[in-house]
Amino acid sequence: MPNTPKMVKMTHIHSPPIIIIAKMMAAQLVLQVVLLTALLTTTANAFAPPPFTTTATQHVTSTSLNAAPSKSREEELASLAQRLEVTPTKVRELLFSQRQKLKENDPKARRIDWLLDGAKDVVERKRQNKPASGGAVKRDSPPPAVVKNTKQPAATKKAPTKTSSSTTKNNDASLLSNISFAQRTDLHPATKRALTETLGLTTMTDIQAKTYAAALSGTDVLGRARTGTGKTIAFLLPAIERLLRTPDYDEESMIGVVVISPTRELASQIGDEADKLLSFHRDMSTQVVFGGTKTTRDVSRLKAKLPTVLVATPGRLKDLLQTASVRGKKFASIMKQTPIVVLDETDQLLDMGFRREIQQILNYMGSARKRQTLLFSATVPPALKEIMRQTMQDDYVEVDCIKDGDKNGEASTETHIHIEQSHAIIPSMAQYVPSIIRVVQEAAADNGGGNKVVVFFPTARMVSFFADLFNEVVRLPVMELHSKKSQGYRNRVSGQFREAKTGILFTSDVSARGVDYPGVSHVVQLGMPSSREQYIHRLGRTGRAGASGKGWLLLGPFESLFLEELTKITIPKNPELIDLLNKDTLDETDDVMQRLMERVQNGDQVLNKSGEGAYQAFLGYYLGQMKRMRMQRKERLVEIANEFSASMGFRNAPALGANMVKKMGLAGIDGIFVTKKAKVNSNVPPKKDGRTRPKKERWQRK
Repeated sequence: MPNTPKMVKMTHIHSPPIIIIAKMMAAQLVLQVVLLTALLTTTANAFAPPPFTTTATQHVTSTSLNAAPSKSREEELASLAQRLEVTPTKVRELLFSQRQKLKENDPKARRIDWLLDGAKDVVERKRQNKPASGGAVKRDSPPPAVVKNTKQPAATKKAPTKTSSSTTKNNDASLLSNISFAQRTDLHPATKRALTETLGLTTMTDIQAKTYAAALSGTDVLGRARTGTGKTIAFLLPAIERLLRTPDYDEESMIGVVVISPTRELASQIGDEADKLLSFHRDMSTQVVFGGTKTTRDVSRLKAKLPTVLVATPGRLKDLLQTASVRGKKFASIMKQTPIVVLDETDQLLDMGFRREIQQILNYMGSARKRQTLLFSATVPPALKEIMRQTMQDDYVEVDCIKDGDKNGEASTETHIHIEQSHAIIPSMAQYVPSIIRVVQEAAADNGGGNKVVVFFPTARMVSFFADLFNEVVRLPVMELHSKKSQGYRNRVSGQFREAKTGILFTSDVSARGVDYPGVSHVVQLGMPSSREQYIHRLGRTGRAGASGKGWLLLGPFESLFLEELTKITIPKNPELIDLLNKDTLDETDDVMQRLMERVQNGDQVLNKSGEGAYQAFLGYYLGQMKRMRMQRKERLVEIANEFSASMGFRNAPALGANMVKKMGLAGIDGIFVTKKAKVNSNVPPKKDGRTRPKKERWQRK
């Protein structure tokens, strides 16, 4: 071996001693790496580890190699250490460093994988020394034997962290199967590591165990299960594993899986789960796209790298399919090759009016015979059956983990097994706002306090008003989440509430499905939900994964008929809440109402603006529910809405724009006030600053 230190000393005779030593070490390291690469090259071509199959053992050993080297792993490491004049531990560290630079299909990479398979001490030490949070880090160890030849260079990912999400950790034995992830021989070792180390899972849930084999085989699957039972992993896991076994899948030119989600919040959550599941797959990645963000940013990310898993809301995905081009190709032509399509919370997709978008998206993606469709939904209404007929193959497998015996799939027990449900009717519309204040305060203080409460309102504008009321007047801090907020704000608030141990979240139906907030103790629904199914899904924010919870339904006197829609659901009266709403003694709530009246009637900008929006939204929402409430006359609904406005502190009901009145079909209805537009004098042109000035006559312009 060349006398490297001497060469360095002669070349840098005038350098300071510390510089000489550093350069000596650097030159020595370079020569070691060069020699190591040469040694690996001479033997790598003779090394051919067996392909990963469903019957392969989880760790490659020298006895399992079809063409194993003549020396054992330890002998090879010792030989390399002797030639490089370093310790075996140093050889392993050099191998780890070199492995990061190699592509998966490089024979030297497979050689290093075999050499390092037993180096558990180095793996553990490197894992303990990585940064605690944030930032890009290198992999702990090279991946095990891969399923396919990958071409994409190793992508740097965030250091995986264990999750405390209740969607992944199930404490209720009734939701779990008797199959552990460790027992499965048909899971890639990198996937298994992510499940146990990053996601903190040990046992498959019922829906995961029953859908896995069918989905892995490429069969179309319809899965039904309660919320909070691991449905996200149930479709992500077999989809990823199937890709790993698909030789035709090319990550440089294809997107492997597309997941269509009804809301931005749920899409983000699915994306997070996918990222964790791909923690140790170096060339696999996730991208989430949804409305409210710049399309150009989504396209730029697609151009940089096509994701393995693309999670999208229908509107944004449709826009990309119609307009985007990636690397000189139409995005639609790229998506046509995608082998796996997942529709999550499909019944909600239909409820939200996305049926046409779903059909258009699936048409872009080619024949159903050439792709696999995984459809997950808590209920199976008739509209969903039509979608199934058009998008799924005839031999699809249905897995029902609800077992309610309902032929129509409209289950009665999807979420409420561990939830104590009850209801109360507000005595009168004059007590509407004070009743809501009392019930929310009671939920926060129930069982000694320290609760985590989600409060649902019928509309986003009502969420806004009541959030202002509680934060500004009641002085009970609440978080606010609805569709009128920017996506950045929604992501921030959703994350804060997810991590919080206690707190109150006021929200619309953007939080009704799929979104996981661990530890929610109470769900309070104020006003009738849009459907029986939506009541069930809102309720599912508590009692997740076998935990207990409480669900309170508070209805106005005009919407009590909604209780008749809750067939097969036991939801008795709540005597404590009824007593609370009918109390005839003065309390702090009366003081709050007095302050509210004064601020609204004195023109408080915040409360007046949000109150006017709440009044208009109240009218709009309940106009669409009149048939369900068996209300014949719009005049009666306007009377109720005006009583609601009085309860908010307005002397007179807020005026509505003429166009809005016409759109609602309320023109000429008693009790509706219409804003009057100021007459514009055509002889008074506007100034640049927006004011007006009289038009000068010709004789005045001199």
